[in-house]
Amino acid sequence: MPERDELIGFQQRVLDALKGPLDKTPHFAEHGEWVDVRIDAYSGWADDFYDHGNWTAGFWAGMLLELEHLGAESQRDLAEAITRKLAARADDGGTHDLGFMFRPSACALFDETGSSEWRDIGLRSAAALAARFRPAGGYLQAFGTLDDPRSMGTSTVDTMMNLPLLLWAWKVTGDDRYRDIAVSHADATARDIVRPDGSTFHLITHDTAGAVSWAGTYQGAADASCWTRGQAWAIHGFVTMALETGEQRFADVAAKVLGYYVAHHDVTALPPYDLLADTGHVDASAGAIVLSGLAEALADPALATQLDAEVRIPMIRRALDEGALFADPVGLIGRSVYSLPHQLGVDGPLPYGDYYYLRALRLLSPETSIS
Repeated sequence: MPERDELIGFQQRVLDALKGPLDKTPHFAEHGEWVDVRIDAYSGWADDFYDHGNWTAGFWAGMLLELEHLGAESQRDLAEAITRKLAARADDGGTHDLGFMFRPSACALFDETGSSEWRDIGLRSAAALAARFRPAGGYLQAFGTLDDPRSMGTSTVDTMMNLPLLLWAWKVTGDDRYRDIAVSHADATARDIVRPDGSTFHLITHDTAGAVSWAGTYQGAADASCWTRGQAWAIHGFVTMALETGEQRFADVAAKVLGYYVAHHDVTALPPYDLLADTGHVDASAGAIVLSGLAEALADPALATQLDAEVRIPMIRRALDEGALFADPVGLIGRSVYSLPHQLGVDGPLPYGDYYYLRALRLLSPETSIS
């Protein structure tokens, strides 16, 4: 675990990465340097390639807030400035990544301040995400506008970690529609994306009746393989659904996908990029995501026991600390990969890897039973 002065040093890395006009944020790193993307970069088709735009800006605001909780100097003004820039994307009708963008930023700021400014931004983004619900199949469309046939019917495992935005909106407004959509999508993911053995597809498509018409991957090594970060999104996502809804079936799915993860990966080492293919690359961000999910599970002793969280957390954290912490000139958790098939961000830190690691550290504070 990093010492307090190391976290303060990392905060300076964050501030250095965000220097200059605040119209861009780092998206991934490669060759020891961050690659920036405009905050207002929407997702969309570029010929036959789908560009997901800037879906990581909210993690930078989230990192600043997490660092403050861990004892670093407050940079609340900068977190707020990022969020105000990002607010232009709150009505983005082309992506499921609204949860990634706004749960760590606007929603977290509202939770801490109660300000109507952040509440309004958070609820706008939750409404835009809820609008992506497809009743036939009971899922949230992953990417593309709802009327574009090229991306119609898409669903990904990543969406599980966008559901916290809907759960937040449910708690803030009392509107059960948000919870119902989150529950429906989680059930659809368990049915259609989680395989019988507990592994996961990355991407599936549905026909107009809601039946699965294709299942495979956009990021993993092969359609029949298992992209590790996708498995991590599933683990954390079902843990959160179990905690927020109290539904045991989500705890059971969390245990199932975690069981596959630990059966196909030695958690005392950094996770491979793909659980079923030897790509020669590791993705430490997947370990950070799993660590955050297991740290969150400690809030429910029964769930923590079911996931064997207290045994697995120290092993995963040690692997990250010894193999990835400050392994790159920029960032916190290095040795990660944005997209191996597209040769983007290979072997560098990622904003969400750093964010979820910091989040796990906060949840694993001295007040918990984990040392």
